[in-house]
Amino acid sequence: METVLMVVLGVFAAFGALAFALVAYIVWEALYYQVLLAPALERDLGSGHGTACLPDDNMRGYVSAVAIDSVAEGGVFQRAGFRGGDVLPDVSYSSLFKSLHRHRGRTAELAAVDGGPGPVFHHRTRRVIRFVVPPRSQRPERHGQS
Repeated sequence: METVLMVVLGVFAAFGALAFALVAYIVWEALYYQVLLAPALERDLGSGHGTACLPDDNMRGYVSAVAIDSVAEGGVFQRAGFRGGDVLPDVSYSSLFKSLHRHRGRTAELAAVDGGPGPVFHHRTRRVIRFVVPPRSQRPERHGQS
């Protein structure tokens, strides 16, 4: 009986460790892509991101999605066809910035829909927009330091 109890406790401990590792990975990934990499990507693409919310189909809650709050005049996003207020219904913040980071110097593709009031985002007409994500910008040299 004591051996069975030890095995059961071992299994619960293993599941607890696995759950902790999974939560730690999710938090690390969110911090890495959303806090460390996102500002440079937004600057290089000429965009600002936010969240858009609409009532869901059954009016039981809300559907939220990544929104493009602003598009810089002459920036990569504007030249590609994005507009301020567009919604990216297929991505989360982490997956958006992870994909953009991995496509540095290459062509990326995002689906966008018009924002604002109207049907839920997944019922709106999608535009597939292709653009080249600029390579990682070089840090400016500091003058007077070696």
